Amino acid sequence: MSGKLDPKVGFFLACGEFNRVIAEQKFPGVTDTRLLSMIQGATPLIGDNKQIFIAADFFSLYTGQIPVPLDYQLPILPPLNDLEAKAICEQMRASFHEIARDNMLAPMDAWESLELGIGGMLEAEKRRFKDVLSGWADYKAEELSAMPSNDPRSAYKPAMALVNWSIQLKSLISEKQVL
Repeated sequence: MSGKLDPKVGFFLACGEFNRVIAEQKFPGVTDTRLLSMIQGATPLIGDNKQIFIAADFFSLYTGQIPVPLDYQLPILPPLNDLEAKAICEQMRASFHEIARDNMLAPMDAWESLELGIGGMLEAEKRRFKDVLSGWADYKAEELSAMPSNDPRSAYKPAMALVNWSIQLKSLISEKQVL
């Protein structure tokens, strides 16, 4: 609550033990089915040397003595210029309109549907995204660069939101067809 982070030795020991259990995929004491479904198939944190992290590795990572393993680092995107950012905005607008048209959604209904599934964006970022999709504004290069996605399917959060929205709508249509 005070904003100070001061984990004790037991924390790092627990991280190492949890990582070992995840690697072995043996959970004899776990009876909660929801928790079990979340950890089954999970992968342990693995270093660049392809060894699973142990307590000492977690401590070294926390203190900055070792870098984040390459497999877990976000890719460094090449710098954008405003012309490239404008082109990305135009692509996102075209995708938004295409997805809305394919699902017979009016623009406002489409935005409301999209907005429900947007995660990881602040309210101000959502308002700005709405302005971009409506054609009232374009992202500047610095703005878009400040919203990287941690998903390899799309480099920026707004574009990733459109990908996720499209997937959600396709899933809903599939469910309706089953009914």
